Amino acid sequence: PDHICSLFNKCYYEFKNKNTNYEYICMSILYEILSLINFNSESIISTQHPIFNFAMQYLDSHICENGFTINELCRKANISRTYFNKLFKEHFNTTPTNYINNVRIKKAKLLLRSGNYSNEEIAFLCGFNDVKYFYVIFKKLTGQTSSEYKNTEHPTK
Repeated sequence: PDHICSLFNKCYYEFKNKNTNYEYICMSILYEILSLINFNSESIISTQHPIFNFAMQYLDSHICENGFTINELCRKANISRTYFNKLFKEHFNTTPTNYINNVRIKKAKLLLRSGNYSNEEIAFLCGFNDVKYFYVIFKKLTGQTSSEYKNTEHPTK
């Protein structure tokens, strides 16, 4: 998809120009690309509803951006929040908020395993505007704090 291509171009630009902290910026971009590829392979849907398809493509492209909201997604897709929630629940058997939090925490776990980022940086890179909310959601979904998770060994999955 175009969004992944633009991320590769951004990574190449950073690598080529070697600005301050370019290694970390490139690594972050590559983690985002991997997260999107993994997420896209798990979220492929088949529906006859073009507005919902557009909304899901928008969601896939913007899920880890700070400031992303379901309301913004619905506005861009020209669909009511209630109707989007209904279609989403039918296709994924969960709420959009739960789905988004699961994807963001999955990315956070990858970044935590890398050992290159603080909890605050990870929260920001995963689209959480509030670090405290990141902590709450991480604990809720993993049963561990982010620091506990970071300090334990995990399989390479």
